Amino acid sequence: MTKHNVIWYYFTLLCLLLSVSMPLSATEQGIIVKPSSFTVDLIGGCNTTRDITVRWTGSDTIQCFISTNITSDCPRNDSEGINVTYSEPSPFDLPSNVDYTVEMKIEAAINIMPGNYTITTNFSCEAEEPEDDDEGDGGKGRGRSPANIPPVADASAGELYTGYVDEEITFNGSKSSDIDGTITEWSWDFGDGNNGTGEVTSHNYSTPGTYNVTLTVTDNDRNTDTYKTTVIIMQANRPPDSPLVDGVMLGNKTVEYAYTAVSTDPDNDTIRYFFDWGDGTNTISGFLERRLIYNTSHNWTTSGVYTVRVYAEDKNNGVSGTTEMTVFIDVNVLFIDDVIQGYILDTDADGIYDIFHNNATGDETDVELQNNGNYLIDGDGDTMWDYEYDPETNVLVSYPPLEEEDMAPWYVLFALILVVAITVIIFAYFLHSIKKQKRDKGQKKKKAIKKAK
Repeated sequence: MTKHNVIWYYFTLLCLLLSVSMPLSATEQGIIVKPSSFTVDLIGGCNTTRDITVRWTGSDTIQCFISTNITSDCPRNDSEGINVTYSEPSPFDLPSNVDYTVEMKIEAAINIMPGNYTITTNFSCEAEEPEDDDEGDGGKGRGRSPANIPPVADASAGELYTGYVDEEITFNGSKSSDIDGTITEWSWDFGDGNNGTGEVTSHNYSTPGTYNVTLTVTDNDRNTDTYKTTVIIMQANRPPDSPLVDGVMLGNKTVEYAYTAVSTDPDNDTIRYFFDWGDGTNTISGFLERRLIYNTSHNWTTSGVYTVRVYAEDKNNGVSGTTEMTVFIDVNVLFIDDVIQGYILDTDADGIYDIFHNNATGDETDVELQNNGNYLIDGDGDTMWDYEYDPETNVLVSYPPLEEEDMAPWYVLFALILVVAITVIIFAYFLHSIKKQKRDKGQKKKKAIKKAK
């Protein structure tokens, strides 16, 4: 290689390093070109193609003219020998608000200087102006038609959109923009048949799934743009139902008693059961399929009244409501017509019952030992005896007995006697008054006869 060729080689290499690409831009008149210019590395005899997207933002189809400008940052490089052609003639009809693709074909002659060339494509459009009698050419002149650049819809500020059924999802269109005006409307299609408005809005979904959401923005010239995104709605974990519990309610100390629990889960999750036996101990099952009955057992070592509490938990930590059951261990439970009324307690362990516990109200009231060994019980705390309990037969009956209730109370009998007595007194007084009147009348008559004689 000669010294001249080496110098020429490194000069060309320097030109390649100094070459830069032009940024994407848009032409005036409301024509958006992507890309409007780009850099190609050409050597003699090479051919290449590029796609250019043109969008006219006006309201009518116009004629569009194409021209090309070729420049190079390297000295001695020029556009001689570079032929640029397009897939569309110049001019061509360009419809409105459509991304129109024009293919550019670049052919380089064999003798061009190798290097980077910046090729800029210019699209200029003309449209017919409305007829105007004031125009000097009778309204037939042609000129540039002013156009609005449409807004750009963008709902990416809130992405990724995810949530649960019945949970509010916030959609954010604040990144939407309009370079030559203002956005006046944000319209949302949530993909489930519902719509919303506003730059930022919210919506909740009633069914899990993936929904296609569309944001449409409108600018002050009524031009629009849309942005499509998705929202994924999941079903939040739902806890199991409160379990059904079955087992012994009346028992004795140190006797093992069987109990069962069963529940369902709306999400078909597996379930485990927690038993709190009320004596400081508990039992926890393993995870079972829903509706599968869990069997367990327990015994109490001390007499008393125990509240057994049972709840279910699914594999996702969803906890059910608690089911309670009262168990009486070596306690005198009192029934009327097979319904538990309560139980009586010997609080001081002297062999005599002292308190009655009302099962319905939870109140504890007085009892009184009678000479016959039975107990009178104040069931509602009104200081009146309501029940009589026979500890020998463990029978509880209402008090007083029914036959005594049929008899009138003493105060009613007293009132009746008092009324009768008053009536007798009044009647006697009335008879006495009549007799006195007759007697006085007879005396007056006798005096009159004597006086007449």
